[in-house]
Amino acid sequence: DKRQLSPALMGEDLSGIRIGYIELTANPRIAGDVRTNTRASLAAWEAMGAEVEEVTDKIDWIEYEGRVLYQAGFAVTCAQYLPKWQNQMDPVTLAFMERGAKFTLADFRNAQFARTTLFRKIQSLFERYDFLVTPTNARTALDVTHDAANDEVVIDGVKCGITRQGWTSYQYPFNLTGHPALGLRHRWPTDLGPDRGQMGRRDRRAAPGRPSGAGAAVGSAPTGGGVTYCESDYYCIYDNSCASPSIRRSGRSRSTSAGWISLLPAWCSAIGI
Repeated sequence: DKRQLSPALMGEDLSGIRIGYIELTANPRIAGDVRTNTRASLAAWEAMGAEVEEVTDKIDWIEYEGRVLYQAGFAVTCAQYLPKWQNQMDPVTLAFMERGAKFTLADFRNAQFARTTLFRKIQSLFERYDFLVTPTNARTALDVTHDAANDEVVIDGVKCGITRQGWTSYQYPFNLTGHPALGLRHRWPTDLGPDRGQMGRRDRRAAPGRPSGAGAAVGSAPTGGGVTYCESDYYCIYDNSCASPSIRRSGRSRSTSAGWISLLPAWCSAIGI
C-alpha cells in the first residue's frame, strides 16, 4: 500500500496518495502570495498523481482555549524566574504571564477537554486523507516593531486579530494535538525571506533529510534551501517569513525516528527544495 511509509514515496508517482487541503483555520484571511504558493505546491503534487481535495468540514480551532493553555502555561512555568529576571524578560512573555494567571482551574480544564475534541476531529480527517496540507503562516514576516501582545496582524490592509488569530493560526492547533508536521520552503515571497510550508501525517516525527525528486516541479529554490524541522515538544517550528504549504501527518508520538521526510524526497523536489 503506497499510502504506508515505503520507498515508493521516494519516487515521482504519488498515485493513490490522498491530500486534504485546509486554507483557513482560525484566521479570517490569507495573503495572496501565501495562497498562490501553497496552491502551486498542491498542483505539483497533483500532477504527480496525488488526489487533492479541499477540506470543508466545520472545525472548531479552539483559539481561545488554546490561548488559555498557552498563557496559563507561561504563568506557571516562568513564575520562578520573575524575582531574578523580570526586568530582563521579554515584555510579550510578561504580558502573557499576567493574562495567564487570571484564568481559573475551570478555564484550564475546559481548555484541555477542547484540546481532546480537536485531536479527535483532526484524527478523523486521516480516515479520508493520508496528508493534511496548510499554509504555515497567513502572511510573511511582521514588522520588527510589531507588539505581539497587543497589536493586530494586518493582511491586505485588513486587521485580522492578534498573532495566533491572524498569523500563526495554522501552527498552534497542531501544537495542541501533537500531530507531527514538516515545514517546507517553496519560493521566495514577494516581500522578504524564504517561503515555507508544513506537512503532517500519521507517524513519528523524523530527522530532516536532504530531499531530491517531488520539489522541482514547482520552481527552483535559492541555494541552501531545505526542510525546516525542529524537535520541539509537539511539532516543528517555522521561521517568521513563511508563505508556503505545511503538511501534517496523523498520530501523536513524541519519539524521534529517522523516518518519513527521508521517504518523501520527490515531494520536496517538486516544490523547489
